[in-house]
Amino acid sequence: MSYTGNNGGSTDWKVDVDYAKLVEDDITMTSYYGNSQYEGKNYLNYLDDIMHKQWNVKASANTQINDAHLLTYGFGYTKETGKENRLKNAPKSNIHTRYIDPWDYDKNLYTEGGKGAPFSTIHDYRIAYDENHVPYYDQNYEWYGVTRKEDVPPIPMEIILHTELMLPMHWLK
Repeated sequence: MSYTGNNGGSTDWKVDVDYAKLVEDDITMTSYYGNSQYEGKNYLNYLDDIMHKQWNVKASANTQINDAHLLTYGFGYTKETGKENRLKNAPKSNIHTRYIDPWDYDKNLYTEGGKGAPFSTIHDYRIAYDENHVPYYDQNYEWYGVTRKEDVPPIPMEIILHTELMLPMHWLK
């Protein structure tokens, strides 16, 4: 919304007020058409919700001082907020998790035998911070349940998952 005017003399002015609200839902799904119609066909792989709001006020004026000089001046104020689940460069104090219901995003999700919870790869992954406070995915905690690198078992999880080794359970604690 804009409003313009002139004082009837050497000054004209303009005031702009803007407001914008954007709600975005990005969903990634994989479909497997080999499943029965009673089990559903889709897997929920990724979900990115964001709500972005912005409003600003700008005011400017032009004053003709004399035939050779025009003075332009103004000010502005902008307020911008965004929330939900994009974590890139988010400060530690602003990170939070929330429960999602996969059925809210698709009604044809795969379920084992047509019953139970739908298949989804969305998980509340543990985010840790390095010495520069940059967030990263804490793979040691997710795979082994440990926070210190010294506590990682001697056999990597990649080998455990891809072989049929029978390991003592105390190695996986």
